[in-house]
Amino acid sequence: MRLTPAEKALRDALEQGGEAVLGRDIDPRAIASADEFPESRVVRADVLAELVRDGSAAYGAAVRLTGARVTGDMLFRYGRLGRPIRLDLCWVDETVGFAELFMAGIELTRCHLPGLRTESVDVEGSFTVRDCHLGPTMLADTRVHRSMSFEDSRFITAETPFRAHNFNVWGNLLFDRARMFAGGEDALHTERFAVGGRLGLAGLRARGSVVFSGASKVDGRVDMTNAVIRNGDGTAVDARRLTAAGLYGDGMRCTGTLDLRHATITGTVAFNGAVLACPKGYALHAGDVAADRIELESGARVQGAVSLPRSVIRDTLAMRGLSVRETAGRAVVASGARITNLVADNASFDGHVALDEIEATYVRLVDTRVSCPHDAWSVSLQSATVRRELNCEGLYNEGTLNAYAAKVGTGLVLSGARLNRPDGRALNASRAVIGGRMTFGEAFQADGDIDLSHADIGKSLAMDGARVAGKVRLFRCRVRSDVLLRNATVEGAGIVIDGIGLRVDGRFTARNLVARGGLRLTAISTDSLVLTGARLINPDANALIASRAEVRGDLVAGNDPYSSNAGSFWAEGRVILRDATVGGDVILDGSVLRAPGHHALDCTGINVGGKVSLHGTEVDGTAGLNQARVRRRIVSNGAKFTGNGVESADGPVVLSALRTISGDLVIEGGSFRGAVRLTGATFDSGVRINGASITAGSGVALVAAELTCGVLRLSELDVQGAVVLARSRVSGDLICEAMSVTSESRPVVTTREAEIARRLSLDGLVVRRPRVMSGSMDLDLSAIRAGSVDLPQGECSVDLRDAAVRTLVLDPTDTTTVLLSGLTFDDPGGASVETALAWLRRDPTGYQHQAYEQLAAHYRRIGDDAAARTVLLARHRHRRDLLGRSSFGHLLMKAWGYIQDAMVGYGYRPGLAALWFAGLLAFGTVYFAGKTLDPIDVNRQPTFTSFGYSLDLLVPVLRLEQAASFDPRGLDLWVAYGLIFMGAVLVTTIGAAVTRILGRR
Repeated sequence: MRLTPAEKALRDALEQGGEAVLGRDIDPRAIASADEFPESRVVRADVLAELVRDGSAAYGAAVRLTGARVTGDMLFRYGRLGRPIRLDLCWVDETVGFAELFMAGIELTRCHLPGLRTESVDVEGSFTVRDCHLGPTMLADTRVHRSMSFEDSRFITAETPFRAHNFNVWGNLLFDRARMFAGGEDALHTERFAVGGRLGLAGLRARGSVVFSGASKVDGRVDMTNAVIRNGDGTAVDARRLTAAGLYGDGMRCTGTLDLRHATITGTVAFNGAVLACPKGYALHAGDVAADRIELESGARVQGAVSLPRSVIRDTLAMRGLSVRETAGRAVVASGARITNLVADNASFDGHVALDEIEATYVRLVDTRVSCPHDAWSVSLQSATVRRELNCEGLYNEGTLNAYAAKVGTGLVLSGARLNRPDGRALNASRAVIGGRMTFGEAFQADGDIDLSHADIGKSLAMDGARVAGKVRLFRCRVRSDVLLRNATVEGAGIVIDGIGLRVDGRFTARNLVARGGLRLTAISTDSLVLTGARLINPDANALIASRAEVRGDLVAGNDPYSSNAGSFWAEGRVILRDATVGGDVILDGSVLRAPGHHALDCTGINVGGKVSLHGTEVDGTAGLNQARVRRRIVSNGAKFTGNGVESADGPVVLSALRTISGDLVIEGGSFRGAVRLTGATFDSGVRINGASITAGSGVALVAAELTCGVLRLSELDVQGAVVLARSRVSGDLICEAMSVTSESRPVVTTREAEIARRLSLDGLVVRRPRVMSGSMDLDLSAIRAGSVDLPQGECSVDLRDAAVRTLVLDPTDTTTVLLSGLTFDDPGGASVETALAWLRRDPTGYQHQAYEQLAAHYRRIGDDAAARTVLLARHRHRRDLLGRSSFGHLLMKAWGYIQDAMVGYGYRPGLAALWFAGLLAFGTVYFAGKTLDPIDVNRQPTFTSFGYSLDLLVPVLRLEQAASFDPRGLDLWVAYGLIFMGAVLVTTIGAAVTRILGRR
């Protein structure tokens, strides 16, 4: 074959081991036609092939050609190309092809060639096509022992610019800064390839998809730094099942889906500063990917969704500052992923962030912004497992933050977060398990509900300073330390904090809480419940419900005894503590409770291990302690019960303690504009009400029927209304001191059937009558049992019927009217007989036989028989004085009574009979001493003596023969008749008295 000058130059250069430079003035990439090359610079392909295959030249010398045009068929088939080919600034007319051969290497630099094909080729050196313009490239079953490079090359074709399958590159495979513009298909399509070094796509510009299919493997990293790949809304990069030591796409621009599903990346996947765009689709689709680390930081922007479901990230998923926009609803999907750390600080997501069922060591969403307001949730960590901390500090979330059944190892932080889900749940952490502290922080805000029902929180639930426009649900939540709601604000309709069945191992503290709605803590269990300074506003409904609560320490809903200036408790609505159990004290000092017409405080059935304190409490409505059990005492000091109590048979009630059991009841000062009801209550030590004002109008002011207590002391009270102490049981004293009672109804004070073991002192009681009344008595002490009774001074009426009193203190200065029917007493309390007798005559119903008998018995017991007889004599006189004049018989009985009284003092003044007898005898003796009476029988005439004659007349039973022996006449006869009559009367009265005395004995 005859060689042209250009071919000879090439041969000579080859023999000398040099380069054949035909010219550098023509850049084949810049010309439109090969005609620009002169004939002197044309090299035939056959010559080139012979030179490449020729082994006679210097061993290993490359065929190096610069500035030539290569014509003819460039297909190299079979055999071995022992020399490397190096072409620079060459124009190749035909497609360069290598098939079924071994070759030393190839290097094409700044060349133009219509295409490149390899098939079953084994390249022992490098395969380089750098900064070339070429047509479609097809590599099949190719092995490159070193590197393969298409750096800075431009693929010009309407077909797929680069296609390869079943090829191995033991070094690097580089497409850095290459240009691939497909007409509508794939820009780069590889299948089942293996790269022993780096796969370089840095700065790549591609229109069409870049496909790495068939479980390709890259031992080094895949570098797509600053690459620009555009494929509309299709797949831009398909790296499914790719295996690589890293994937770097920092600063890249990708239009279309970047698909890394099922890929295995042993290093880092980085898209820092990248822009991934697939609006309404998946911009990054990396489901089931396995990687050491994934980075989307440094201002990375994603238009479309980031999908990482079931991925395994051994280190960190870093999304700091990431912006995800133009999604079809899902912004980030990492459901079921296993991630060591997930960091998305300062990120912005327009759509759902789905982290359901992920497993992570640490999750950070600090200062992150998520917006998905029109769907059920925006951030979902449902059933997720975070082994350490879930940090959402400063999170701004439009939609629901869903952490249903999530498990967090050390803590959940929401300090400064803003969760917006109006009319829905802003946070759903129902059934979540938090191993440590759950912190909301002072700057936390939520427009929507906070749901922590059935959650288990290992340490504190801290919501200090939080603001919630919705409800806080703590239904059956378990908090293993404290619940802190200090200075928090919760606003909503109805119940705004719902803690039914809440279990708190530590304290429940809500100092200065503002709740514009009800607080429901039914069946709560906690060490202490502190509501100092809290304001609960739920008018006409329940402000606080703590029924069946179990508080192991104190329940403080007032001034905190351990903290000064903490404010007081304010409840506009009912406070219900029914059937609660409090191990310490219930402190309501300084609290303001308002529920007009309802129970402002309902403690029915409460069980308190300490005391109930109402110092300075203001109640508008009823305070109910019915059936309560208070171990120590109930104390009210300066409390104000302003009225509007619940209506009852006794009138409006402002303080009720029906059937309550306690050690003491102490009321010091204060005002009660309604009834105080203590019916059936038991106070082991006693009841002391001092300095208070109770106003109930025409109703009952103090109702303590069936009260059981040690000592009952009512002192310095101003009571307007009736006082009822009927059937009370007082084991000590019942004392009324400086007590004023005004009532339009009667009786004013009732202690009917009461039992007072010691003293009933009413001498300090003042009964005021607003108007003249008739009917019942002022004081009803009927059927009482008492040790001693001191009745009030001044004008009043007392009913003592059927009473049993050991000592009835009778004051001579009082003007009390009494009813004594059935009264039994043992001692008049040291009163004189005259005082006692005057007092017994004060019963307006008349003579009371038993009262005189009991008074006489008392004097007999102390050995004063004279006083006893005086009492019994007074009894007869009282009964005589009560006899009317309606009949002749009554007149006779009354006259006979006067005779007996005058003659013998009804048998209790025997000396009177002697005086009468002596007087009559002396009168007769003197009268008849100067008289000479005619004898009846002159033959049998005894000696007349005036003494004997008078004695015989006075004593009918005597037979001195004086009266029968003389016959008086005239005046003497009437005197004799008078002595006989008086003697008969005297004997009759003495006989009647003796008969009465013997009959009594």
